[in-house]
Amino acid sequence: GADGGGGGGGDDGDGAGAVVAGWRGPGDAYATETSAVAGVLTLAGAGVDERAEPNGYEFYTMDFGGVVVPAARGVAVAEPREACEALTDAAAAAADGRWVVVHRGTCPMVAKARAAQAAGAAGVIVVNAGFEGPVRAMGDDRWMDVVVPVVSVSPWSGAQIEAAVAAAAARGGEVTASAAVRDVPKNVWEELADVATWGAAAFGADDAAVRMTLARLVATHHPASASGHWERLGVLRELVERAGHGAALAAVETDVAGSLA
Repeated sequence: GADGGGGGGGDDGDGAGAVVAGWRGPGDAYATETSAVAGVLTLAGAGVDERAEPNGYEFYTMDFGGVVVPAARGVAVAEPREACEALTDAAAAAADGRWVVVHRGTCPMVAKARAAQAAGAAGVIVVNAGFEGPVRAMGDDRWMDVVVPVVSVSPWSGAQIEAAVAAAAARGGEVTASAAVRDVPKNVWEELADVATWGAAAFGADDAAVRMTLARLVATHHPASASGHWERLGVLRELVERAGHGAALAAVETDVAGSLA
C-alpha cells in the first residue's frame, strides 16, 4: 500500500514501520530490549468496559509529531476513517481538542496527522492493520509542521477504542484517553505477526515440542510476566486457536500462570 512511513512516500508500515528486527521462529531467542518511545493509553468514560482493558492499550509513538503528555482528553473518530483528505465538517467539530482515531490506509501517516491536526485535534491515534500491533513511521520533508502527538495502536486496540467512543455517544457521554509513556518490549508485536503466518506444524514436530513453544510464547505475553500484556495474550490465543492448538494452549496457560503467580 501507499500508506507511507519511510520518508513519507512509501508504505506506512514497511521499512520504518518495523520497530526492530523480529523473532522469526520457535527456536529463536526472545529479545528483551524495551522501547523508550512507547506507552499505554488508558480510557475512562461511560462507554468503557474496564474489565476489557485492565492495564490499557499499548502504543508506539511516531518519529514525528509532538511530545505525548499525560493529560486526559476526549476521543473522536475521523471521517473519512483513513483521513487522507480533510475531515468532514461533523468529524472536524468532534475532533477539536481531542485525540482523533484514524486508520492505516492509502496515504502516509504524516498526511493523516496533518488532516487531523487541521481539524483541531490535540493528538492522533493511528490504528494499524493485521497482527502487526502498533507501528512506527517517519515523516516527510515537512514533518515539523505536525506538532500534535501521534501514536499507533494495534487493530484490536483500535476496535475497542472505537467501540467505547460509540457506546459513550449512545449514552450522551464521552470517552477520554490518558497517555503514559513507558517501556514496552520492542519485538513482542512483531513476534505475534510472525506467529500469524504459522501453520499447525510450525509450533513443533510433536506434542511435547508444541507445548514447549506455547509455554515460551505464553510466558512472554502473559500479563503476569514482566514483558506481558493482556491484549497480546488475547491475540496469541486467537492465533493458536486458528492453528488448531487451542486445547494445548489452555493447559499450558494454566501451568505458566501458576509459575508466574
